[in-house]
Amino acid sequence: MKYMKNIPLDIEYIRTIAGAIPDAYYLYKEHVDENNFPTDNGREGEIWNYINKCISDGIPVDQFQLVVMNRGRWKFLGIFDKKEGYLYTLMREKNLANIQKKISDHLFHYLNALSTLNDDLAKNYEPIYEQLAMFDMDMYDAEQNIILEKILISMIQKFDSRIKRYVLIAFDNDRYGNVSDIKGIIPAKGLNFFKEENWTIYLDAEYNLTDTSTQESEGSNDVILLQRKANIKRVDKENTEKKVNE
Repeated sequence: MKYMKNIPLDIEYIRTIAGAIPDAYYLYKEHVDENNFPTDNGREGEIWNYINKCISDGIPVDQFQLVVMNRGRWKFLGIFDKKEGYLYTLMREKNLANIQKKISDHLFHYLNALSTLNDDLAKNYEPIYEQLAMFDMDMYDAEQNIILEKILISMIQKFDSRIKRYVLIAFDNDRYGNVSDIKGIIPAKGLNFFKEENWTIYLDAEYNLTDTSTQESEGSNDVILLQRKANIKRVDKENTEKKVNE
């Protein structure tokens, strides 16, 4: 049986998250241009710093708890919907595809550990298997499951309440950060998934925010870009309220 329950992330927050990406690219370029660096090393990691900042500035902390999570040296943002109990993190689709291609090398990737939050779905629902995914959730032995659990606990211990479900937000963007594709994925251990929702249609400026009847939509094949400059005001860091729990 397929898992059919909708991912309860409001369209306005999907747009906020998608909009943070071009904002981040704009601010990063502005920073580089201002400082006239002779080289531009480490761009990808720095871009994620800006993406996480723009998301944390745009997401309301009364509804979401934002936590800096880490696996080794890599730090990323956990977006926890306190009302629904859903945890969201972001990843580029190409990175997800690369991990799926070499799942045997990524058995203990943080994404796999977070996916164990959805293990209860396996009791009643069949995962959708990717051709590239070589491991089934049942192929982990007891020792490997213990390792995954330890990794998971180390990452989620700062959240204030129990996480009911984990969702990966996967996206693609162009060189300017404009998002061309975004989806919500409920992953299964082994990096298959229980459900995938195409959210790209919600980036259309003409989409009616009050229309929730298409939340289950298969999505659109059209590429929809966010053509705008960053909607951000520069502020003094000393006067900026800290929104992220570290």
